[in-house]
Amino acid sequence: VEQLVKVPKNARYYINIVLIILGAVLVPVTCCAIALWFTLPYMVHIGLFLSLFCIYGIWYFVTSLKVDFEYASFSGVFKVDKVIANRRRKKVVKVHLKEVEELFKYDDKKMAQRDFKKVYGVADNNYSDENYVMVFSLTKNNKQAIIFKPNEEMLKSFRPYLSREIARELY
Repeated sequence: VEQLVKVPKNARYYINIVLIILGAVLVPVTCCAIALWFTLPYMVHIGLFLSLFCIYGIWYFVTSLKVDFEYASFSGVFKVDKVIANRRRKKVVKVHLKEVEELFKYDDKKMAQRDFKKVYGVADNNYSDENYVMVFSLTKNNKQAIIFKPNEEMLKSFRPYLSREIARELY
């Protein structure tokens, strides 16, 4: 079972776009200003050449800000990948469902009381009541958690591989 979770665009996304565009505009303008100030005619050509690279750079970095998460559950393995601009795929975490110690609905109070070595926030909004938390240990004293937003089909695919206690609490 596979599921794609689209991360919504927030204020940070738009601030990054503005900063990328400002940086890309300032580089060629600076080269042209240096050329006029010091009367170096070749700097104008460098500025124009850099402006072409900046156009490509704007496109590349702005599209790289588009991030989605893909969940996959097959044969007792839950895998999360980060999909960047539909160009690259980066493995975030892979867990065997038999190693899962807890699986519960996200609750701020419950999460505040817990101490995890690492928390993977792979939901569209990591503080929503619709999210679930999967707790697991890869090594001793190394509790980690995944905050994710599965659909019903994904949760049903977990059931045969989870321990009876977790399945009883969850379903």
